[in-house]
Amino acid sequence: MGKDSVINVDGKEVKFNFYPGNRKTPPSFELILEINFRAHAVFRKETGIDIFGKQIGFNKEIQLNDPMFDQSIYVECEDQGFVTQFLNSWGAKNALKEVLQNFSSLQIDGTRMKLIKNSCEDSVSSLSEYVVAGARALVMLANGVPEYSFGMQSATPETDKLVQKDHIYSFATIFLLIGGIGLFIWSTSFNVVMQGLLFRQSLTLSVPLIALVVFFIFMQYGSSSKSLAALISGFVFLVIGCLLIVYSSIVILNSKMDVSLPEKYEVTVIGKYITHSKNNTTYHIAVSSWSDKISKYAFSVGSSRYDQIMVNDPCVLTTRSGAFGFPWVVSYQCSKK
Repeated sequence: MGKDSVINVDGKEVKFNFYPGNRKTPPSFELILEINFRAHAVFRKETGIDIFGKQIGFNKEIQLNDPMFDQSIYVECEDQGFVTQFLNSWGAKNALKEVLQNFSSLQIDGTRMKLIKNSCEDSVSSLSEYVVAGARALVMLANGVPEYSFGMQSATPETDKLVQKDHIYSFATIFLLIGGIGLFIWSTSFNVVMQGLLFRQSLTLSVPLIALVVFFIFMQYGSSSKSLAALISGFVFLVIGCLLIVYSSIVILNSKMDVSLPEKYEVTVIGKYITHSKNNTTYHIAVSSWSDKISKYAFSVGSSRYDQIMVNDPCVLTTRSGAFGFPWVVSYQCSKK
């Protein structure tokens, strides 16, 4: 078998192309079978990045209501009908899973079905049995794999229930995370003073909310079909979402429901500092305490105002006590000493 040759399998020709690679690229090869599917798709092993992307809603992938297949093979295709027809039996799904244990991907581009191995031995002769087995699998997949040949059973209501549960779990995670981020952005417009205490209270209140959401999902829909990594990543985002919702809700309601009278305090600027993020620069002014419960407080200003305010300048803060007892700053006014 040469580096560019043809393998005959049950009367069908499978082209073998070998690429020796170089210092930066390992040797690889591909098997190509001419077809007429009129569809485009890529099948490959699902990675941790794929799981992460699906969990937070960045990736949209065709699901076949087969938990074992869906969590091991990633399907890139826009035609649900084609994928369902192509993998119309447990035998076909199982055959594809076995093939992708040894190959990098299966690609369909309308007129060709291509099986790719991205890293392999650098000797064509040592790949002979490997390539023949891949060619046979390629033809088998193109012809359709008999269900009985792999001894698998069809889907059951139990597996459908697992998939339904996982959809609810993913939706709840995404909903809580996006909702929490939205509320948090809104809450930044209210300058709550005792943020450390507020965060600890939010953490305490988040625990029963997280427990309630997880208990409802898993008790209502049963055990999960997801991998441990997917469950853990989902739970992490669930915790973050709940914490953001609780924290932001307290900040917003503490200010919106506040009926206390404004109070003014004279303080002194004790420091200035700048923080940087990827796409933003924030300018902070730190002032002295005006209460035994408050050790220090800092507020953000624009860059021009930051240059005008100096250390030891006097400031007048207008505060309110907050509906839940968390003081917040309504406004500030700094002047030259």
